Amino acid sequence: MTTNNPMTVITSKHFGALNVDVYQNDKHQYYMTREQIGTALEYNNPNDAIRIIHSRNADRLDPLSTSFKLNGVEGGVTKVRNIITYNLRGVMEICRLSRQPKADAFMDFCWDIMESLMRGDSVL
Repeated sequence: MTTNNPMTVITSKHFGALNVDVYQNDKHQYYMTREQIGTALEYNNPNDAIRIIHSRNADRLDPLSTSFKLNGVEGGVTKVRNIITYNLRGVMEICRLSRQPKADAFMDFCWDIMESLMRGDSVL
């Protein structure tokens, strides 16, 4: 896993009620957060569920993930959080390894977004 790659939100799309942000790094690669993937797959503890999938498949998912620091305001205080993201292949792997009912639908959703971004159709 690489760390501290600068990321920018390039597009946001709805998957049901969830707004999914897609990030782009300085190499024009696209990523989604661990939290969003787990939420879309409807895990009770989204971040933990994807962390467990990742730890069980670290040899496969380590090269497909990266982390970056994100500033956010919580309770009026600015906090820095380390955010784990996965590239398209990583998201597909997580969906493949997940046994959640929404895994196939989320995989299709992600594929459509990524194809659109690669064509230049869906940029914010």
